[in-house]
Amino acid sequence: MRIVMAHMDVSRLIAGNPIYPDQARVVNDVDGARRTFPYLLPQIDNMVTNDGRQRRLLCLRGTIPCWYKGNTYNIPLDVWITENYPTAPPTCFVTPTADMMVKPGHQHVGSDGMCYLPFLTNWATNPWAPQNNITQLLVELRDVFTAQMPVYQKPKQQPPAYTAPQPQAQRHHPPYVQPQPAAQPYGQQPPYSQPLATQNYLQPPPQPPVQPYQQPPPQPPQPAQPPPYRQPQQGQRPPEFPGQRDTFAGASLAAFHQPVQPVAEDPAKAEKRRQVERIAHKLREVASQFREEMQREVGPLQAVNERLLSGHALLLSDEEVLREMLQQLRANIQQSLQTTDMLDSYLASLGAEEEENIEELLVYHNTPSKQLVDCVAEDHAIQDTYLAMDKMLNSQNTDLESFLTETRKLATRQFMVRALEKKITTQLQRQ
Repeated sequence: MRIVMAHMDVSRLIAGNPIYPDQARVVNDVDGARRTFPYLLPQIDNMVTNDGRQRRLLCLRGTIPCWYKGNTYNIPLDVWITENYPTAPPTCFVTPTADMMVKPGHQHVGSDGMCYLPFLTNWATNPWAPQNNITQLLVELRDVFTAQMPVYQKPKQQPPAYTAPQPQAQRHHPPYVQPQPAAQPYGQQPPYSQPLATQNYLQPPPQPPVQPYQQPPPQPPQPAQPPPYRQPQQGQRPPEFPGQRDTFAGASLAAFHQPVQPVAEDPAKAEKRRQVERIAHKLREVASQFREEMQREVGPLQAVNERLLSGHALLLSDEEVLREMLQQLRANIQQSLQTTDMLDSYLASLGAEEEENIEELLVYHNTPSKQLVDCVAEDHAIQDTYLAMDKMLNSQNTDLESFLTETRKLATRQFMVRALEKKITTQLQRQ
């Protein structure tokens, strides 16, 4: 369905552009190219030539995939279908994006991005070659770009050197100091001054007698990964417990600010995964191309199969007719043989009798009747002479000049005989 819609889109695009004399060929070749390179989209746009003229042409704009050093790159490309297509080849331009540049000194791409290929040169000299189509042109471009990339990424400007701040300036949380038991009651927010630098737990301050609390034994700092820490929202402080406010400051507070290092992937596994992805991508493309080729080949074969089936049905009907004719001919032959036997027996019975002259058996009423019979006999004799002379010429028993001379004489005589025959017939009808 997607291929049918693409066909309709291309047909609709060029329907209002009468510059293409062979629109069916253009639509067919564009559809074939989009089956192999689906990221090329057709559109009508203005192509500006080197002399400043603008031509409104059909353009395939998008990217084609290329493989370079084990990686897949999408090369931006514009393929302009010229007015005289397919007698004139398309014009191709590499269109780098804002962060790309055309590679200088490329063998097949100019500084303006225009593509130069031997395939295009051969197309111009031999425009009716069977391999001249847009799909084959894009395959040639992909092979050339795979061997030598036409674009490269622009060098990025180096950012200014970063100076790490001093440790005393890195304050993810406000500094915390020990509370004064005489000045601050328990549970009141203590003032902040300088951060603690020690890595050991501090002794808890004296607590009010109403809420005694036993301090747990100090623990050495753990070099392993710190426990997860939830960043408090602005304006809030972490939850505090009685007797634990001062012991929470030292090494644990410093450990919470250590960044969690991401787990590095095994290079061998990463390379293996990339290779499997490339192989799977290549296999999918090969399978897609094979399926499309099979569909293109199966279509004509199905049409031939339909014609053969219809021809088979016609042959069966003709065979039935021929069988009926054969039976009729056999019956006619049998009847002819019977008639021949009867005539042979009759002639055998008449063999003993004397042959009579047919001329003597004919009785004419008048002289014109006898002349009419003679004319008819002579006309038939001339006709038989034609046949005999034709056989002699085919068997090379006479030359062409003699054949033409005698034929001219016989034709003259036959004309006179037929004229006399017509005159006598008219006279007898009047009587």
